[in-house]
Amino acid sequence: MLYSLAAQVDNLGDIAIRNALLDWFASAPVQLHLYVAGVPASYLDAFDLPPGARLHRGALGFQTRLLGSALRGGAVLVFAPGPLHVGRRRRDALKSLVNLVNALAVRARGGAVVAYGRSLRGEGALALGLERALVGVADAFVVRDTSSGPVLGRQLRVEPDLAFHRSAPRTEPSGRGTLVLSFRGDRAPDEEGLRALVGAARELGLRPCLVTQVQRDDAQHLRLAGLLGVEVQAWGDRTHRQQLHAVLELYAGASIVVSDRLHALVFGLRSGAVPLALPTPGSDKLTSTLGHLVELHTFDLQAPDAARQVLVEALERSAAVAEQVDAARVRLDGLRADLLAVLARSSSRGGSDGRTSDR
Repeated sequence: MLYSLAAQVDNLGDIAIRNALLDWFASAPVQLHLYVAGVPASYLDAFDLPPGARLHRGALGFQTRLLGSALRGGAVLVFAPGPLHVGRRRRDALKSLVNLVNALAVRARGGAVVAYGRSLRGEGALALGLERALVGVADAFVVRDTSSGPVLGRQLRVEPDLAFHRSAPRTEPSGRGTLVLSFRGDRAPDEEGLRALVGAARELGLRPCLVTQVQRDDAQHLRLAGLLGVEVQAWGDRTHRQQLHAVLELYAGASIVVSDRLHALVFGLRSGAVPLALPTPGSDKLTSTLGHLVELHTFDLQAPDAARQVLVEALERSAAVAEQVDAARVRLDGLRADLLAVLARSSSRGGSDGRTSDR
């Protein structure tokens, strides 16, 4: 089994979704090979690697292992979760072509091809055509949002983002009192709206706190903390595992999470907090990924007069949102059972050398 851990190495969300599949692989009777080219030691240490997993730090060695496994038969090719840009660039089409060729090689010798938690965006005609062909080859092709199917022009199975798989620390409702704020570092949130939000939170007895779950957002969070006079859970010099632990511990006591980061909202939801999504012009990432799972409301920082009412209404939804998150986790349990069944069938056809991968 081959699988890639390579992703945005400063993003705790990418660790969470990849760790979910590692959890699922742990009980499968296969040898796991992991592609880890270019990832730092701190990032790799944040993963819970199954015993006996082999690491591949070069693309050529990993590709050789994949094709060798395919030729022996019974391989399993699993494309890792997360976004894929199917654009007009030559590199986008080349990536899709390599994925399709690998999938065809695996299927030719009785292996299996599956994709879980994917998200597709882009308008590249060639890349889109290759991805449609991959959907036809795959035993299962599951996306995490309601927009990927229309992008691809196919009806696709939609399931929760894989980060919902793991449970997280939760404080009893009576012990919750934190308003988590987490913002993308590449755009500045409206400061007047933020001041109104922080003021309304304090009036309601909530403790505002900025939280960094993508390291490149740290500088903006530190600046905003000084501007607003609020606490900040910055990344600083912590390792990935240390920051992940610190972030989840803080979310455990959160009542509400306000963010334009997908996995900031997911981390909050896992711990029982109510999400308030900040809209991003030209992007439906948050609504298409979470809107089919939970009652997702947005908050526009440019409407500061509405801050208090929005927070009050969010607090009233906490019980309903918790039930919706539990239902999402049950759906992922079913998806896990489907994957293990695929792995078992492949192992019976090809011996103990079944494989899993993503590029």
